[in-house]
Amino acid sequence: MSRAFFMIKRSIAYFLLSFAVCLAVGALVRDGGPHPSPFDTIDHFMAGIPVEDPSDIAKAAKDLYAYGRVTQQDAWVFLVRPPGSSALEAAILRLFGPDAPLVATLQILASLAWAGVFLQERQVLAPLIGLRAASIVPFGVLLFPGFRQFLVEPDSVIFAETFAMATFFSGVWLFLISLEKDSIARAALGGLCLGVACYFRAQVELITLAATVLAVPFGVLRLSPWPFREGKADRLRMAKMAVAFLIVAHAVMIPWRLRNWVETRSFRWVRADVAEIWGSLNNPDFLRSHSLGFFIEGGGNLGCGLEPSVCGKNDASIFYHVYFSHFLQWESIKASLLPKYWFASIDDWAGLGATATNADIFWNGVLALCVPITFACFFTARRYRWIAALIWITVSFCGYLVVVLCLVHFEARYFFLPKLFFFQMAVLSVATVCKERALASARHEPVSAG
Repeated sequence: MSRAFFMIKRSIAYFLLSFAVCLAVGALVRDGGPHPSPFDTIDHFMAGIPVEDPSDIAKAAKDLYAYGRVTQQDAWVFLVRPPGSSALEAAILRLFGPDAPLVATLQILASLAWAGVFLQERQVLAPLIGLRAASIVPFGVLLFPGFRQFLVEPDSVIFAETFAMATFFSGVWLFLISLEKDSIARAALGGLCLGVACYFRAQVELITLAATVLAVPFGVLRLSPWPFREGKADRLRMAKMAVAFLIVAHAVMIPWRLRNWVETRSFRWVRADVAEIWGSLNNPDFLRSHSLGFFIEGGGNLGCGLEPSVCGKNDASIFYHVYFSHFLQWESIKASLLPKYWFASIDDWAGLGATATNADIFWNGVLALCVPITFACFFTARRYRWIAALIWITVSFCGYLVVVLCLVHFEARYFFLPKLFFFQMAVLSVATVCKERALASARHEPVSAG
């Protein structure tokens, strides 16, 4: 009993320390810019902030605050983005009033959310590299200027990404903890976090769908010890936890799907594809005249560009016809853009208006290395007890990423998610290799490098 109480106290202390560090970084450090003032109210975003997303989120939040629903004039907002950020801002308005310092409040909430992520990551890493190292490693994300800016600084918390990623990674870590602890409750809580993340960013819903589809072939593979080396009990445990994880995630998503069915007769999460198709087939001069040049720059106008005869049309079948008819050329163009957006300046959020500095290139180069490191470590640590779970999560993420790289226009901020994901997976996969090498050394066995 005393040991359990001591562990709880230590976890609370670590959470509070993590919160203090995240809040201090968000309050004192400024990477990139310009940043809004922490004391800006929601009306600052309504009065013409030059970036659309925070302004649109704020419009819907004001509607929810005033009427309990979005007005017909702003209903389009919930067609292209889920309601999580608007609902969060509306809750802040209800608690603190319309003159609340919105940015500072969001920074505090983001710091709390990421303190929870750090605490859970520490619990995942502790069995692999020891508690002391596991207590230090989660703070590694704050070494990267892009992550500091993206997670807790003022110009990022007014977007949805920081809360989407905090709840997404909380879900992933809780699922992995559930495997180690054999805890259905933790798997269910992880599913709850995953479902909540979908309410902040539609991309997480794509990851969830990919994980659901891939659960079937992974489940079939779990019926035999090949190609991994878990025992039967571990395979059954993974299947049990994965089912609980996914069922709860989809259950959390039911209310929004039902709402969409009532409003649009569709269970689809959002209709962002409508905007992508419209932009892809639209006349580029029209897009530029409406300040959408970044859409063209990011490879979003390829339908009209590759087949001028379809310019001005707006039909999904035409869009996909052009895509498959010009598949190789389409993908070669998107592939040529990939390095530019991965190595973009920290000052770029949508288009590529700033020049990347040597520091930008260095930090983004480190993050690029995380991709091959992750897969190489997965192969090296293939005897790790839960390696199949890590591969399932990573392949599911890659399934979402393929959709984005193929069909969605690029924005610099869209690459923060894959950078953060592969950084976290690289850290975890290196930790699994360290654990496997320690076990092999204890058994006086060589560890195969493949």
